[in-house]
Amino acid sequence: TYIEDGNLLRWNKDDRISLFAGNTLNSEYKFDGHTGDNSGTFSPVNSSYGTGNELSYNYAVYPYKKWTEITESGTIYVSLPAKQTYSKNSFGLGANTMVAITKDVNDMFLPFKNVCGYIKIQLYGSDINIRSITFKGNTGERITGEAKINVSDPNNPKISTTSDAEKVIVLDCGENGVEIGDSVDEATSFWIVVPPKTFTEGFTISILTSDDKEIIKST
Repeated sequence: TYIEDGNLLRWNKDDRISLFAGNTLNSEYKFDGHTGDNSGTFSPVNSSYGTGNELSYNYAVYPYKKWTEITESGTIYVSLPAKQTYSKNSFGLGANTMVAITKDVNDMFLPFKNVCGYIKIQLYGSDINIRSITFKGNTGERITGEAKINVSDPNNPKISTTSDAEKVIVLDCGENGVEIGDSVDEATSFWIVVPPKTFTEGFTISILTSDDKEIIKST
């Protein structure tokens, strides 16, 4: 998925989701629509992974990863990406984790909900290319890697990282970097997907330019 003007969420052609269709088997499905659609249908792709225990509802997770798991009680285990990829005016492909749960196993309507938030950093300067941006909490909050999602309230899913989660998110802007605008009116936006956390002593942003200069800013 990606963000369009006005912060509208849109699908990409061939986006993939994990579907748990009334059981704990993780099945891969692909989006049948076109880039820019905000709804559509999904078709099965590959074989399923998991134990196959029965569930009372159908669950779905974006993006698809074959190691995404669900327990019989409906707790979903996902992996939040430690490295995200720059995308113009949006978060990167596959960075924005979403979940959906149906009313029962006969219902196949999947109302996806975001489980993370976004940090949008706007940068400008003269003749500067950004190679990467690193985000971390000042007290070592765990913000990437293994996390679990509780969807007991379908309209308000809650995500929490586990003790195995990591503490740093890197936004990769490519080997040649991304050239930023040269004025505040032409500032370039960089989006990082971050799980909800209380950053008790703020957070730090480290910016690496293509000529290996580092700029560090902390709240």
